Amino acid sequence: MPIQFKASSVALLSSLAVLIGGSFAQTPKTAVNYTNPVYASDFPDPFVLRVGEAYYAYATNGGGATIQLLRSSDLVSWVYGSDAFGNLPAWATPGWTWAPEVAAVPGGFAMYYTARHTESQRQCIGVAFSKTPEGPFIDSSLEPL
Repeated sequence: MPIQFKASSVALLSSLAVLIGGSFAQTPKTAVNYTNPVYASDFPDPFVLRVGEAYYAYATNGGGATIQLLRSSDLVSWVYGSDAFGNLPAWATPGWTWAPEVAAVPGGFAMYYTARHTESQRQCIGVAFSKTPEGPFIDSSLEPL
């Protein structure tokens, strides 16, 4: 059985929609034209974090960086940043830093990443911290997580 609304109910629902910032008729947003890939260089295992009006993309080591960093305001135009990682901790072998993910934490940001444990030659998880999403992220641990 279909639901039927009285005219007064429809008016109430419309008023509520306006009060909570919406309406039944959505206004189309301006289209942004883009072509994939939006970043055409080597940028494997990307992770994107939104901080305010900016987007930060982090990726596996490459291009001379331990953790690659891009920044965008619209998810279409990306600017390559400096290496997001400071110095690797003593337990990690350079050139094997993969798949970073970043989360906002009290006092800044935490980056979880995979790195080669020099002693065991296994890929392990580490965590590094920074006050800003751009880094440098620092891992001062003596061993992986």
